[in-house]
Amino acid sequence: MVRRLTTLVWNWRLWRDRSGQDVLEYALYVAAISVLYVAFSPSVATDVANILTKVNSTLVVAASTGGTGG
Repeated sequence: MVRRLTTLVWNWRLWRDRSGQDVLEYALYVAAISVLYVAFSPSVATDVANILTKVNSTLVVAASTGGTGG
């Protein structure tokens, strides 16, 4: 049973799919540009910190509730 499941996972088409790679690269580019912008524009740093704080608190709530939102 375990061997059959392992074979299924290795042969799974999504495992070998690379179409999401472009999206990841663009997200990394946007993140790098954002970091550089914040580093050279301190007035924006406070706004970005507030946004990241809200994102963090939302993720903490989602993790503690199992993703049910409350």
